[in-house]
This record gives sequence, structure tokens and C-alpha cells, in this order.
Amino acid sequence: AMIQAQQYFFSGNYQNAIKLYEQLYQNQQYQAFIFDNYFNSLLKINNVDEATKLVKKRIKEEGNTPGLLLYLGLIQQ
Repeated sequence: AMIQAQQYFFSGNYQNAIKLYEQLYQNQQYQAFIFDNYFNSLLKINNVDEATKLVKKRIKEEGNTPGLLLYLGLIQQ
């Protein structure tokens, strides 16, 4: 599923990529690996609310790391 999600992402099929990323993200071992593409897929389809929830959930789990705060900054642009 991860390879398929990446293929969807890189071909610009963000809706299908998001469906797979949502499933994969439930497994903690994949979260760090897919976070960036999952986040960017949400932004590509202008789903700012879900992108914000994704980052805030990650901040809640990991703390206010500079990288995660940068993601929040990207949303607000």
C-alpha cells in the first residue's frame, strides 16, 4: 500500500494517495516516513483543516519541534 500511495502522490493523484496514507498513518511505524507526502497531498487538494489536524496531532505526540512548527507556518501562507 505504501508504494501505491507514493505512486499516486508522484503522479498527482492526491485523492487516492490520501486514502492510502490515512490507512498507513494508523500504523505508527509508517508515520514519520509518510508524513511529508500525506501533509502535502492534503494541501494540494486545499484540505487545510485536515492538514492542520494532522500537524497538531503530531505536535501533541512529539512536542513543538521546529520542523512541525514549520508545517504550521506553511499552512498559514
